[in-house]
Amino acid sequence: MSILKVDTINEKTSGNGVAIPGHVVQVVNDTFTTSHNITTTSFTDVASLAITPKYSTSKLVITSTQHLYVNSGTASTWRSGLQRLYRDSTFLIGDNGADPYGEGQYSVDAADRHMTYTTLHYVDTPSSTSSITYKVQFTKKDSNTNAINVNNTAYSRGGFMVIMEIAQ
Repeated sequence: MSILKVDTINEKTSGNGVAIPGHVVQVVNDTFTTSHNITTTSFTDVASLAITPKYSTSKLVITSTQHLYVNSGTASTWRSGLQRLYRDSTFLIGDNGADPYGEGQYSVDAADRHMTYTTLHYVDTPSSTSSITYKVQFTKKDSNTNAINVNNTAYSRGGFMVIMEIAQ
């Protein structure tokens, strides 16, 4: 068995980088404290974060955690907030089906409310070294929910996104 001990690893050719498979190449992150009061069933952008991958073969690990407050609404029904994740204009994951329930609860009383931090994790292989923007959108499930509120700092510390580039 051989042991290699080094204090520094430098690129042989400037600009090529040192990519060790399975290791983190870069991390970008941001917090979001702008409150979004969503009263329609149209999806609304609530958070976005851009990254420029260093290698076209990298995987990107995206984590989005946003605070969701599902407001009052119709009694004895499901009331929920739906979320989804996009890479630029490409849908990746989340509530996009015909009858999703998303993050919420069955509410017996019209005044019932629900609060939570809701998280999406996704591993993407964009095969690009151009700038990419990941965005998270939310909407309320249907007319049974009066409104949802995302990242209202009166109720939370807001949300965040983290993107890690992993060399392959």
